[in-house]
Amino acid sequence: MQKIIVHSSGCSAVESTSTLNVFVKDIEELVEEVYGLMKQYSIPFYRVEPHNASCPGPGYPWEDLEYQLFVLTH
Repeated sequence: MQKIIVHSSGCSAVESTSTLNVFVKDIEELVEEVYGLMKQYSIPFYRVEPHNASCPGPGYPWEDLEYQLFVLTH
């Protein structure tokens, strides 16, 4: 099953073809982009993941992103 990986804006690592890669931007824009990909590829919200512990970064509001995606899908 595909997943969506969220990267920091300066990250040059891109995951394999079984993933969709998106880069951090304004939270509202990111929610819109990720939610569109979730709908297009039938990806559940729990398959949206950060690249790693330091990317997109420890200060990124990850819980807010997860919450907004959960609300949109329920």
